[in-house]
Amino acid sequence: MKAVIQTQTLENYAWLEDGTLGTGADAYWKAKGGDTYVVEMTIEQSMDAGFWDSIIECIEENSDMYQDYVLCSSLVDEIDFKESDHVEHWEAPIYATFDGAVLHCTKANRNFMTDEFEGYRTWERDSNGFIQVTEAA
Repeated sequence: MKAVIQTQTLENYAWLEDGTLGTGADAYWKAKGGDTYVVEMTIEQSMDAGFWDSIIECIEENSDMYQDYVLCSSLVDEIDFKESDHVEHWEAPIYATFDGAVLHCTKANRNFMTDEFEGYRTWERDSNGFIQVTEAA
């Protein structure tokens, strides 16, 4: 099974006259795209609400400067999964596995001007954020 999870990214553009970042009612959130996560899971995991909640805790971020939240998710059987059904041609999806505590992510780096492959970026996230980032050719 594959969980396809779409996110929305927002950045706070509310810089005040004194040079500080506006928060709360003074925040100005600007949409900056998002990501598509494709997470491998078993049928049993797909039926476990706690498993889904743990994955979402690893994906979502919320600070005064940056937010990333889940817009939607769907569950797709392995045999029915076609990347092009879930990802725009210009987007590089994030493929992930989840071990119950850490989301292990991999994303292909592409030159968007030439569409040439430039390696992989891998990282791990837990509910507290990034753990480790690795670039590979």
